[in-house]
Amino acid sequence: VLGGVRVLINAKPAFLQLLSPGQINAVVPDGIGVGRVPVEVVTTEGNSESFLVEAVGRAPALLAPPSFAAGGIQYVAALLPDGVYAGPENLVAGAAFRPARAGDRLVMYGVGFGATIPAVAAGQVSSAGATLPNLRVSIGGVEARVEYGGLASGFVGLYQINVVVPEVTASGPTALAMTVDGVALAQALAVAVAR
Repeated sequence: VLGGVRVLINAKPAFLQLLSPGQINAVVPDGIGVGRVPVEVVTTEGNSESFLVEAVGRAPALLAPPSFAAGGIQYVAALLPDGVYAGPENLVAGAAFRPARAGDRLVMYGVGFGATIPAVAAGQVSSAGATLPNLRVSIGGVEARVEYGGLASGFVGLYQINVVVPEVTASGPTALAMTVDGVALAQALAVAVAR
C-alpha cells in the first residue's frame, strides 16, 4: 500500500514504487499465471473497474528514452565505462555521447526480463549474482560477449546487461539484438559504433 492505494494483479498485491495523480508504477507479484489476468486499483475512495492485461513469463525491454532517437533510429541508453553514452555525438543536448568501438564495455538497463538463476522473489531488493538464463546479445549481427546479465544489485525489478562490443563491419548506427531464454527483445534498437 502506498498513499492508501493498492494494485491487485490476478487478486495478488503488486509492489508499488511510485504513485502520482496520473501514474502508478508497480512490480508484478509472483504467481499470477500467464494469459489474460485482471488488474484492479484499490483506493480509499473506491475501486477501479477491473481491466485485463496479458501476462507472460518474459517481456524484455531496455531503457531507450524517446530523446535517444534521431533520424528515425532509436538508440539504447548504453553507458561506456567513462560515463559517456554510446551514441552519436550531440544526440541529447547537455549529455556526453560518443560512438562505441570494438572492445568497449557497455552497460544497459531494462525491465521485464523474467526469472533469474537463482530465483529472486518479486518485490525484493536484489544482490549481485541473480543471472538470466541463455542471454544472447548481438551488435550488427555479431555475437557480443556478455559479461553479466541479471538483476541490478540494490534495486527492485531492474536488470543490468554488461557486454563487450564486438568487431563489426561498418560504422554508424548498428542494430542491437537480444534474447533471453529464447524470448527476443521487441524493441528495434541501435548502438552507434565507430571502426
